[in-house]
This record gives sequence, structure tokens and C-alpha cells, in this order.
Amino acid sequence: MSKLDVWKKRTRSGLLSQESKHSFSYTYNELSSLPVSISMPTTKLKREFNEVPPAFQAFMPEGELLKEVVSYLEGKLERNVDDMDILAAVGNNNVGVLSFTMPGQDIKPMNQLFSPDSINSADDELSAFNSAMGEFFLSGVSGVQPKFLAKSLAMNNLIVKSYDPYAFPASTVVEHVCMELADKLGLNVARTTLSKQGHVLFVERFDKDGDSYGDMEELCSILSLGTLKKYEGTYENVAKTIGRIDSESLRPLFKQIVFHNLIRNGDAHLKNFAILDGKLSPMYDALCTAAWGDNRLALYLGGSKGWAKEKMLVRFGQEFCNLTANEAKTVIADMKDGILSETGNIEAYAQQYSGLRHIGPVLENMKEHLLCGCGQKFQSELSLVSIKELLKKDRLAQTFNDGMTPDDMDM
Repeated sequence: MSKLDVWKKRTRSGLLSQESKHSFSYTYNELSSLPVSISMPTTKLKREFNEVPPAFQAFMPEGELLKEVVSYLEGKLERNVDDMDILAAVGNNNVGVLSFTMPGQDIKPMNQLFSPDSINSADDELSAFNSAMGEFFLSGVSGVQPKFLAKSLAMNNLIVKSYDPYAFPASTVVEHVCMELADKLGLNVARTTLSKQGHVLFVERFDKDGDSYGDMEELCSILSLGTLKKYEGTYENVAKTIGRIDSESLRPLFKQIVFHNLIRNGDAHLKNFAILDGKLSPMYDALCTAAWGDNRLALYLGGSKGWAKEKMLVRFGQEFCNLTANEAKTVIADMKDGILSETGNIEAYAQQYSGLRHIGPVLENMKEHLLCGCGQKFQSELSLVSIKELLKKDRLAQTFNDGMTPDDMDM
């Protein structure tokens, strides 16, 4: 049996146990213990699960970061690694207010500091990022793109992100442009900064200020859904859930969902909405995924994952976000005007970060989708097919470099 102490705000809250592969339980230490999740209020009873409780899955790394953690643990433990091993490894350094330790052990502060200059001053930023990830990979942060958590005296607490050049080239720049655009439109957002060459994105954490943690929980956890179900659900249920927690968060939630729709972000799933200290958190992970071909909503709205038209957004605002029809229409119109006024600035990013592979086509495609989202027609001869063809050729080239043949590769 594997066991972990679970901490909230540096105080032991309870014990997570794994009896078998599909048998987990959580028991609070005392009724006075702090609840670890909105979905798991304090009780004397032992809660049982057939997987790691969703409230704790939120702290599990994904993608390239998960591969790094598993590889490290396999070498250290010399056996197959399970979820409890991973939670124990990243439990001192994660997003949110919970921590995990072996039973009886105290939380060890993460004293290692990261310098953004180690990337900004490098000739090869991607190599510098990979080197830094090799130092800071014990990070409890989700998301499939390469990333890690770090503390910097210069920039406080950071999420440091890069990209997969064969699937989402220049995504760092796309995300930064979209987040800056959201900030200009008056949305409450996470602050982002690009590295000198644009290969790395520094995201300032809003859940942690110095050594003080905010009580942040994402929607998957609140709804008791595992990470694999993050694309299952509706924006209507997102609004209902957040409205029950804080009705004043519904207006900013409406603005976030309208923005995701207008910029053609198909990755606004359940893990990308969160509650921070009792209200909707700042927006994060917002980018135009249509630039690479992800051309539908992450969740259902009005029974469809197609991009919502204004009539549907207005109806959503009225029925689920406590807005009048005129208020919803004003929000949508103001956002459209703001986006259209900024699309002319996108080309400057392509020039500034010209060293990024395919940044020209990616940003041009992004611009066209933003225009389309705001009711304009496509104006460029560049098509989505051309973006897909570029990425396909890149993957073929990578295949040959790895000594494989096209027949070995599932395209």
C-alpha cells in the first residue's frame, strides 16, 4: 500500500492511500482540517476512488514534463512508476495550494532559483530551455506543451513554456499576442513575457506571491472529473458551477468565453477555468489554436462545438451569466472592435521573431482567423491546408533524420 500526506496551506489535511491499481482513498485527519477541494468537504468518512482523486490529478504533470519525471523516477527507483510516485516527486512544487509528502515528512522548500537571462542570453534558446527543464522538471503543472515551474528573484514565480516545433510552431508568440490582446480589452489575465528570440514564454503565476499561496482550483477538480475528461462538458455547466460559487464572476466568465470564441481558441477546456480565493481566476492559456488547424470549441455551447455565432453568445449571456441582451451584445461588439483594431499589429511580431520556424504563415493564419471570428471574410490566399502541409513536411524530415521511412510513420 502506498500512502501520502496531503497538505493545504502548509498544514497537514489528510492521508491519500492506494490499496491497489484501481483503489484509492482519502481520509481527513480531523473535522477541523482544511478541505482539499470544493468537491471534497471535510468529513469523518473515508472517501474511495477508482483512480487518483480528481482534486489531486490537477497537480500531475502531462506531456513532455511527465516523460521527464517518469524517466527520472524509473532511474531512481529502478521499478515501474505509478501516479503516487509522481505526486510524491512533484508534491513540493506545483500550481495551487496543496502539497504532497511521504507520511511523516515535512514540506521541503524549493530554494533553487531560475534566471530568465539563462535563456535570453543564449544563442540557442531551445537548447537553453531544455537544459533548464532538466534542472526544474520536478514540477506539478499540467498541459502538454513543454514547461516547468520556477522561482525567480527578478520575475517572481513563473511558468516557463516552450513549444513542439512539429505540431505547434511559434505557439509561444501566438499565446503572448492573444494574452496581450485580452489585457488591452480589459480582461483579467496572467501576465506573459517572451524571451529575446521568442522561443520561450514566461508566465507570471497569479496563484502564488512570494511564498504565499492563493487557494486555486480548476473546474475539472471542482466537478470531480479526471484530467482525461477535460474536454467533456458544456460552457453552460461551467457557468452554472462558477455561478454557484460566486455569481459576480459570471460577467467576467462571459467575457472569457466570448474572447475564446472570437480568437478561435479550441483549447478552453475544463482545466483552463479556475476559482481563485472564491472567485473566477484571471484567464490563462488563451491562444488561437485555429492557426494550426484546431478549428472547434473545446466544450459544447448550445449543443455544438462549432464556433458560436453572436445570437448563441447573447443567449448564453442572458440565460447563464445574468446579463441582459443589450449588455451581452455590448460586450461582444466591444471585443470585436478591440480585436479588429489590433490585428494590424500582428505582422510586427513576425518580423521581430523571424527566427522562429513558420512564424510568418502561422501568424498570418492566426490573423485571418481573428478577422473571421469578428465577422470578416478571409482575405489571404494562405489556407489552413498549407499550414498542415508545412507541418507534415516537417514531421517527414524528422522521420528521415531519425532513420525511419515514411511507411513507419502514422501521418
